[in-house]
Amino acid sequence: MSEIGKVQIQTDTGEVSVPVFQPGDSGSDIYEFLRVQTDSGTGFVPLTEVSGADLPSVRVHTQSHGTLAVTTSVSTSVLVESFEDDSTGGPTPAGWSTSLSSSDEKVVSGESVDGSRSYRLNNGTNNTIGHTRSAGVFTSAAVYSLDGSGYQPQTVTWSYNEQSFGQGGVGFWMLDSQGRISTATGTSNPNPVYSEGSGLIDVGGATGEYNRWSRYRMEIDWQNQTYSIFYGPAGSATEKVSQASFVDSASGVSSVAIGSFGSSMNGKFKCYIDDIKLL
Repeated sequence: MSEIGKVQIQTDTGEVSVPVFQPGDSGSDIYEFLRVQTDSGTGFVPLTEVSGADLPSVRVHTQSHGTLAVTTSVSTSVLVESFEDDSTGGPTPAGWSTSLSSSDEKVVSGESVDGSRSYRLNNGTNNTIGHTRSAGVFTSAAVYSLDGSGYQPQTVTWSYNEQSFGQGGVGFWMLDSQGRISTATGTSNPNPVYSEGSGLIDVGGATGEYNRWSRYRMEIDWQNQTYSIFYGPAGSATEKVSQASFVDSASGVSSVAIGSFGSSMNGKFKCYIDDIKLL
């Protein structure tokens, strides 16, 4: 990520110099929409959640993401997927494979957490990923394969908007090259849950809602095979679980999956997925 200039911001304790970056695949849960003009072209001042910002007192109030704050660094990412560059209505977005029919999966406009597009998964037509097995079974609807194996991202985020007639919940999990699962988070009609390999566990103190953009953020400790879970409405995720265990003894990430897991209910669901980042 290239720095293309600086801007001066006046704070209560004095003036600070904040870097301006070239727009692109920023990391660390960074938002790029605060744009400024520099001698080298248009760039952005990075914004992030207040709890993780370098300048938490310099805040920006937004309509879709709540209150954010200015930070001074970005990081290189393993994967940033916002679907903004994919065509609406099909084909399947680049890098993804799916078991759903073309009518049940497509990039759409008008629903998004960080732009104008998101990935809609609608399993209501043919119920191709319906699951009637016991809790803890993972059934993917769409899979993104990374260019390589063994990545160990430190921070992972994903956002979703689950619609009210979803009956099986929606989940997001990561797999290594042997198919072993590390983190696994999702919903259960519609409250947030996660899996450690045997059934589902409530994300402590958190309540989910249908028809609302919500965000998961996971901070991962690969050495100890654990991760912290942050959850909440998009823009305001707070820590809910400090040391969730991996589902399997996974060595890294080769692919990520979206689908149904941990329910004996009908597998029908409709949801919008956006803002997937592996950093």
